[in-house]
Amino acid sequence: DDYLSNLKLKFKNLCLQLKKLHNKGYGHFDIKEENIMINTNKPSNKIKDISIKIFNLADKHLIKKNIILADTKFEFGLSKEGNLVLMDELLTSDSSRFWILDSYQEGISPPSLDKQFIRDYVKSISWNDSMPPPELPKDIVERTSEKYESLKKILTD
Repeated sequence: DDYLSNLKLKFKNLCLQLKKLHNKGYGHFDIKEENIMINTNKPSNKIKDISIKIFNLADKHLIKKNIILADTKFEFGLSKEGNLVLMDELLTSDSSRFWILDSYQEGISPPSLDKQFIRDYVKSISWNDSMPPPELPKDIVERTSEKYESLKKILTD
């Protein structure tokens, strides 16, 4: 844990996880996570290469818009035929953290245009990640929506 909070890394850190669905009956699945090595498994090498390409393309585009793509997640799966498939959302405020470049200072939590605002709120009320999650106050929902709309405006102008 030698990393500082909100430190812009000089390299791209790629963490791959394999999630296996285990059927526990009709409509119920148990997800088991396992780390996979990116240098020993051919599908993971392909995932690594594709992920880095997507990230670098997005990063290059966002920097021009004064946005730092702090991190993101990509979800991949295999089709019945064994082909790699990109699944779920891609580069959204729910799956990524976006910071305003001009306001970035190393080690200081920058203003974000993503769901980090909600994470910070639930942490401030000491939510213990138990279900159901706490209901969000109207002002938190509205401010989060404003952040998402701000990002949309920046990206589409």
